[in-house]
Amino acid sequence: MLAASIFLRSEENIRLAEWGGEQMWTDQHRARNEARLKNVVAQTSLDKAARFLARADPPSSPEATPARLVLAAIAWHLRVGGGLRALPAGFPPRRTVYGWFRR
Repeated sequence: MLAASIFLRSEENIRLAEWGGEQMWTDQHRARNEARLKNVVAQTSLDKAARFLARADPPSSPEATPARLVLAAIAWHLRVGGGLRALPAGFPPRRTVYGWFRR
């Protein structure tokens, strides 16, 4: 363990890994892919959580609000930090979102 920490702290290894004489991860590469990958990961995690909640507490009626929409509204609320009254159009009613958030 000590050898690994010394190895990681060495000055040569702080630089980016080189592959074929060029940097493997450049700033252009990060700028091109980072936002898209963040969105894919966020959408996938919301889908998994919605499936889990749907199995744990199945909807009692066919008109029930889909768990995926409620979780997306909660994620928006946590990311933006605004009030639930400011939910954009397309999200469920704020009382529904707040009820799920409290649970």
